[in-house]
Amino acid sequence: MLEWATYKLWDDLKKAREEIEQLKQSKKHPKTSQNSSNPPSKDQKANIEPKETEPLEENSKKSKDKHHNGGRKLHENPNEIQELYASTCPHCDSNVDKETQSLEGIFENIELPNIAAIITQFRQYGGTCPCCEKKYKAGLPKELENKSPFGQSVEHFIIYMRYSHAISYQRLSILMYEIFKFKISEGSIAEIIKRAQTKIEPIIDKFQEMIRTSDIICSDETSARVQGKNQWEWVFQNTNVCLYMIFPSRGAVVIEEVMGTSKPEVWISDLHKSQEKNPAQKWQICLAHQIRDCKYAIECGDKIFAPVMKEIILKAIEVRKSFNSMTKDQYFSPCEHLKVRLKACLTLIPTEENGIRLRKRYTKHQNNMLLFLEDHRVPPTNNSSEQALRPSVIFRKVTNGFRSKWGSDFYASIRSILHTGRRHGLSAYDSLTKALDSPESFLLAIS
Repeated sequence: MLEWATYKLWDDLKKAREEIEQLKQSKKHPKTSQNSSNPPSKDQKANIEPKETEPLEENSKKSKDKHHNGGRKLHENPNEIQELYASTCPHCDSNVDKETQSLEGIFENIELPNIAAIITQFRQYGGTCPCCEKKYKAGLPKELENKSPFGQSVEHFIIYMRYSHAISYQRLSILMYEIFKFKISEGSIAEIIKRAQTKIEPIIDKFQEMIRTSDIICSDETSARVQGKNQWEWVFQNTNVCLYMIFPSRGAVVIEEVMGTSKPEVWISDLHKSQEKNPAQKWQICLAHQIRDCKYAIECGDKIFAPVMKEIILKAIEVRKSFNSMTKDQYFSPCEHLKVRLKACLTLIPTEENGIRLRKRYTKHQNNMLLFLEDHRVPPTNNSSEQALRPSVIFRKVTNGFRSKWGSDFYASIRSILHTGRRHGLSAYDSLTKALDSPESFLLAIS
């Protein structure tokens, strides 16, 4: 009886070990920002050990040259220059002449001016007309006809701080009082932003027209939080214009609404189903995504398909970067060789599930992978769209989204102006002031 019980225990232990080993084998390889589309914020952060530095000797040459050709650049137009001459030698206290001295160094001291709002009171006098016996009063200047107590400079500053630096209404109210010494309520801030929305509508309409008439369009989307519900922020952009819009849907219906009946030559995007239904004549899929997916398949054990495909993609991007340094014939040869290698790679038979999945994907999309080698206007990746959406992701994390539909629409409009202006050499503040003061001048600046 004892021998049977011992045998049974050993048998159970053996089965348990086999089950543990199977679980280990079946456990999925972790996905990170390096092998998937997961953002870097979700990666497990490793502890960073402090670097060991060798102490510098007090008078060593290395310590003397520490700031050689470095440091902050001097201001080109200082407000004031003071010439400082020594009256005595600091070593022996002997008198020294001003005429014998030459410039040995420049030091700058920077201070901020005392900031306070400039408040102008308009006292409107009036009375009763002796002719019609009706009451009247003096009118306000034309620039104050909207009867808002807050001028353009206040409007510019509030919108800039809100949408370039993700400052909340509450903190903006505190900031205006503590720095500029005047009070403004959160409701007044919202009204300022609402009024600005109508000013920039012609610019956004023009942006949509520019997108619809573009030959090349890059597109991507990220989540947005509007009125407590998940929605999607889309970006449609190229080297000239960047259009943001926020919709409740992530489907192809958004592309249809934005593009209308327009059909661009080339569309660059990831492989999301909605992007696959783009109206363009040709489609370049983002190879940055594919490199990460190939890397994940390799880490999961695919040694047949993913390593070869990853090498082909990387080589294609390298060849494209060398285009300007090659003759037409020199460039044509490696491009044709890569196309042949791609077709040969698709005949491989992987056994690992991720490799099988990638082979099926690239067999379907083989005509959309190396388009950038033929058309040099087309980028091999959609990184520009992902970079365009990065500020929106930060804004979402800081503010937790929008409490109104008009707020999300205005944010998308401002982001369109900021990013388009940036592509034409304008700073964020310059883009905002030009767009709010004169939409025509802003459109002229980016044309």
